[in-house]
Amino acid sequence: MTMAKRIQIGIHLLAAGLLALAVTATERAPASAAGTVAILDTSDKAFGRPLPNLPPERFPEMIEGRLVFVHPFTADGPRGLTGLGPLYVADSCAACHFKDGRGRRPRDPAEPHPPMIFRLGAHGAPSLGGQLQDRGLGVRPEGRVQITYREEPGSYADGSTYSLRRPEYRLLDTAPRDETDLPALAPRIPPTLVGIGLLEAVESAQVLELADPADADGDGISGRPSWVAGSDRRLLGRFGWKARQATLEDQVTAALAEDMGIDATSEPPEISPHHLRQLVLYLRLLAPPARRDVDRLAVRLGERLFAEAGCAGCHRPQLRTAPVEVLTGPSELASQSIHPYTDLLLHDMGPELADDGEDGRPEGREWRTPPLWGLGLLEQVNGETYLLHDGRARSFEEAILWHGGEAAASRRRFTNLAVSDREALLAFLASL
Repeated sequence: MTMAKRIQIGIHLLAAGLLALAVTATERAPASAAGTVAILDTSDKAFGRPLPNLPPERFPEMIEGRLVFVHPFTADGPRGLTGLGPLYVADSCAACHFKDGRGRRPRDPAEPHPPMIFRLGAHGAPSLGGQLQDRGLGVRPEGRVQITYREEPGSYADGSTYSLRRPEYRLLDTAPRDETDLPALAPRIPPTLVGIGLLEAVESAQVLELADPADADGDGISGRPSWVAGSDRRLLGRFGWKARQATLEDQVTAALAEDMGIDATSEPPEISPHHLRQLVLYLRLLAPPARRDVDRLAVRLGERLFAEAGCAGCHRPQLRTAPVEVLTGPSELASQSIHPYTDLLLHDMGPELADDGEDGRPEGREWRTPPLWGLGLLEQVNGETYLLHDGRARSFEEAILWHGGEAAASRRRFTNLAVSDREALLAFLASL
């Protein structure tokens, strides 16, 4: 047996032992707090747990998928995790999704390769493609982005003050070109991966029941579905900041191509179908974290204020996954009551968060409602709490204060709250 084979077997055995230990040592959450498939874990490993109803005999499948997730891809090599580049942003899934969480934004403008991607506008430099690639294997990277911030002060109704950071982006080190030809930059922080298999398992009909594109009920919220062309019919988009991918396999395939330069659809594919299946399965089986401190008075008050402010009009507290007879994914995902705090719909968030640099269309103001489960564990898992699509918000409070468009009324209600009520609402968000 070769040394490489022994190391590979050792990694599998170690991963199996660690995952089994994680499952047996982690307390299952009460259904009333987070649903039957949530895990009560407050450690820095909280986002990497399997569904608690996953039988032990299926652990090896998830372990193999995790090894694909964390292992760096190369341009070529003996293990089969190849196809990287020649232009790319990251060499592994884990490089962007740190501990299965969000990609942290750069701590310093000079940091060479932060796990933050930049979509490119359609009106500039078509030779760069749809996404900036800041790394290269034997070729020159397409460029890099310098990020600076401008502080903008504001005040609450009670006179207390706050400050928001407005980001500014500058494209550097590109091939010489006219400044008027430079593409607009659309930044993206990689999202948290917990519970995404459960979101895929929610029936489209349930999401469509929540849609109200013409605001027929007059509540100021007009979420609309994102439709994606499928092989034989249109599908409901539910993944990505703009909900432009309908399935987890589509999302993974797009990420491999755009972030790593790995084509999973070529003939032959640059990633083996087996590795792709195991990677998608791993993501489908990641458990969401359970809520904490649900009986604290401040948290209960904050939950009520969250609803009264209208936040729950988009961040829907409860959804249900499809029954097993219609589910196409793993049976462990079927018939589960889940609490992701999203409606999976697109909402107009106003000009302050507009991102029309990606395609220049009015839909640049629209964003899919991001799930909030795991929000209170970001600091523990990722070491930072940078929120919104571009990481501009340094706290829950700042994220709320950036809301506009359909969420402007909720933002106004928040700014009119007494300081103790604002703290209670933030305590509720920290419990998610």
